[in-house]
Amino acid sequence: MQVGGSGSLYTPVPSISSDPTRPMSLVFLANREFYQEAVNDTWFKATSPLNIVANGNIENTFYQADDLGSVLACVEQVQIWC
Repeated sequence: MQVGGSGSLYTPVPSISSDPTRPMSLVFLANREFYQEAVNDTWFKATSPLNIVANGNIENTFYQADDLGSVLACVEQVQIWC
């Protein structure tokens, strides 16, 4: 993924980086898990109930992710003291 410059595919919002040439790391999380209880964690939020019938027609309720993907951006900053 090209960052900054002309023809850029990604332009960070000003609150993340006012300088698009500053090194930045992007972390992508895919969450396709099922949980036995609702999860309210920011990254792993899963509050959508899903009823699954298995093992001799026994119905179980699981919770699936509210969002299948999340992104975290980290900006590097270096300070040199002389």
